[in-house]
Amino acid sequence: MKFKYTIATSLGLLFLGLITAAAEADRLADVKKAGILHCGVVPGVPGYAFPNKAGKMVGFDV
Repeated sequence: MKFKYTIATSLGLLFLGLITAAAEADRLADVKKAGILHCGVVPGVPGYAFPNKAGKMVGFDV
């Protein structure tokens, strides 16, 4: 009984992984089609992401 539960759980997790991979492939195609990627960063960490004097975000994460 425990073996069947382990197999069922493993197959369920495998199935969820395959669905997630397919969804990510669609999202990548959408980004490529748009030609631009919008993302967000947490501001206020000097060196990583912070606004310069002109108000433009600069840093490693930008």
